[in-house]
Amino acid sequence: MSTTVKIVFRKSRKSSKIGHLHVRTTANRVSKFRSLGIKLSAKHWDEANQRVLPSLKNEYKNFNSEISKVLRDLNDNQNNITSLDDDSTTILNYWYSYIKTTPKASTEAIRSTAFNHFTKFLGIQGQSELTFSQLAPNHVDMFNKYLSEVGLTPESTKTYMGFLKAVVNKAKNEELVYYKVNPFVNVKFKPFRNKKPKTVSKEFLKDIQDFEFKPNQAFVRDMFLFQIMCGGMRVGDFLMLSWNNVKFHDDEVKLYYRQGKSRTEMVPKIPLVAMKCLHRVLNENYPAEVKLIEEYQEKVSILAERIKDKKEKLNEYDLFVETQDSMIDFDERDYRLPTNSDEAPVDKEATIAYLNLQLKSINKKIFKTYKEIISREQANPQKTIFGFIDASEIHRSGVVTKRSLKIIHRATLKYNYHLKVICKKLNYPPITSHQARHTYAQFLSDNNLNVYFISKAMGHSSIEITANYLRDMDSSSLDKVNEKLQDIF
Repeated sequence: MSTTVKIVFRKSRKSSKIGHLHVRTTANRVSKFRSLGIKLSAKHWDEANQRVLPSLKNEYKNFNSEISKVLRDLNDNQNNITSLDDDSTTILNYWYSYIKTTPKASTEAIRSTAFNHFTKFLGIQGQSELTFSQLAPNHVDMFNKYLSEVGLTPESTKTYMGFLKAVVNKAKNEELVYYKVNPFVNVKFKPFRNKKPKTVSKEFLKDIQDFEFKPNQAFVRDMFLFQIMCGGMRVGDFLMLSWNNVKFHDDEVKLYYRQGKSRTEMVPKIPLVAMKCLHRVLNENYPAEVKLIEEYQEKVSILAERIKDKKEKLNEYDLFVETQDSMIDFDERDYRLPTNSDEAPVDKEATIAYLNLQLKSINKKIFKTYKEIISREQANPQKTIFGFIDASEIHRSGVVTKRSLKIIHRATLKYNYHLKVICKKLNYPPITSHQARHTYAQFLSDNNLNVYFISKAMGHSSIEITANYLRDMDSSSLDKVNEKLQDIF
């Protein structure tokens, strides 16, 4: 008796428009079904041609490729058709198909990691596969124990166990298996307590700036400080920054980038103090310019300190005389005080205002020099700022692929490793790059910004109700907060 194979659309019990694609094998007038793990609307399925329609824009090619592979395998080996019985549907095959239907590449990567852990677990148990009907509470208990023993955190263990449970529940909903005893009967998914996000202290930030690190460690230290001061960027976005993300406007510098996770467009201001963190990168090609900037910055520091001192002076005449003395160290062409007594400042406020003008003049020169050298770097759009990632290997269109996620993941591991080495030298607990994000969020909170401003600053997409309002919100308050970072660094 011949056997026929066909892909059919089976409607969901909850909706007449949504359903799943199944392989239907008919032999001896008996039909058996196996889910492909593909969920879609009926309008996207062409029954006659056995194809997903192009109207399902993002996924139809992947789905059709999967369908072709299944049909080809079945037609090439009719002896395996008996394995399509619902009671013998294998977990790994079903799970793999389930992963391929994941719309977001980042979520697919996490589900794939859970899948790989389960595959390794079965290998340790001496099994290459396990059917849904064979899955028992002891398997689930041992897998839960295995995840803990390989060193995963409780959060990761819960996440991966949750993926296995989701696969089993999906199979149950599609009536591929029925359990008299729930395989997860002994596993309790307790909610985690709300833990305070890990941040770094002001003392830590001061210590890492004062400590004399080796060049490569100092480079990573500067990266971490820049990550905080530029809005606590997500590490994936941070490592992908190129010089073309840096834009100059009048007397300020800003970063323009789109978050890889939420696709939110971000425009944080870069304080001049944060630009100092780029000196080790820029010094490779522009040592003379970097040296000039550092000389200017030293003058700025001296001027700022003297302005602070002058505010405490009580005698106006002494203030004016000491101001003249203080300016001798600088270029007279740029910082000459009036020599005629009629032109001389007569009060403390006028003197401080005059010094502030000198400060502004130096900052303009710093800004101009930065603009000149970074403009030259922008001629190479494939070059990332910190060089942890080769941008030519990454899809620059904004599409997140599995390949780009792996590259970013490897770079993140390298970055975090060096951060741990830095912490060990300073006798601090190890930190990760993500703590830069938590630290910036805490800084915003400490400066009494409400949750809506913080949501915008971090690029969060969880507050949907206020999304339109936040999109049009004035960012000047955020810029002022960024300027306050100079009091810390």
